[in-house]
Amino acid sequence: MSVGGADLNIGVNVLGELCSLNHKKDELMWGGGRPESLKTDKDRVSGGWDWSSPNMFPLIGPPLGDVPEQYIILAGKLYDMMQHGFLRHMRPKIQLEESDSILSRVSYDGNGFMKPGLTSNFPNQFTFSQRFQVRDGTVHVDSSINNDGNRTLSYAYGLHPAFYALQDGVISCGKETFTLGDVLEAGTLFLPESDTVTYHNDARSIEVQHNLGHTWVWAQKVSNGQVPLVCVEPVTGIAEKIDDKYIGKWKTHRLPPGSVKEFSVLITPRIVT
Repeated sequence: MSVGGADLNIGVNVLGELCSLNHKKDELMWGGGRPESLKTDKDRVSGGWDWSSPNMFPLIGPPLGDVPEQYIILAGKLYDMMQHGFLRHMRPKIQLEESDSILSRVSYDGNGFMKPGLTSNFPNQFTFSQRFQVRDGTVHVDSSINNDGNRTLSYAYGLHPAFYALQDGVISCGKETFTLGDVLEAGTLFLPESDTVTYHNDARSIEVQHNLGHTWVWAQKVSNGQVPLVCVEPVTGIAEKIDDKYIGKWKTHRLPPGSVKEFSVLITPRIVT
């Protein structure tokens, strides 16, 4: 499903994932999440990421344990979990709202995971809603998490948009600038307390503004040594590490029963003149 106009158009796939960002007739978003018939040769590079902009919830980063036996600990109990949580594997209801907006909504009742092989259910009920809107040259991604259960919901949330790598592109955050080499050396570049990050070169810029609190930047190097994509990820927190190993204690938000938390991400592409 797609909305927008001639200058800025977006597409959303069946998983409620933003999978196309077309600006001035140039596709800027990595197409791992696009339907196979819409992928380009760049998207089919060997080892390329299978996603375009998944939602990370209720976990950001890897859980405890090793694949396939990964888990998190809540209130002293173990629950099966996968990288970046399970929300991105759930299939939402998607509907068009007017000509410039797409609404995606999914509910989880605590009675099952959405991926085979996981056995212990995440204990909290929730509804996740997301609206994609093209307005004034900007893609607005407004998300809400509703705690539908009778216990406090502990969670982390993030959005993981991937963009085609720009030639000689750099990352700017405040007064700091980072090269692609800096990102690759860090593995994942963590920019704490950042609400505006711009990925740009001499010809184009992609600005990501948000109210999640922090930003991750990640780039994938594939088997041929190329780096086809760069991700600018608004996140609410980061998993803690000990000796380069995640220990499963991620900085969480806590949402009381019946409460709603809202997040906003703005993605603005520009041509540099």
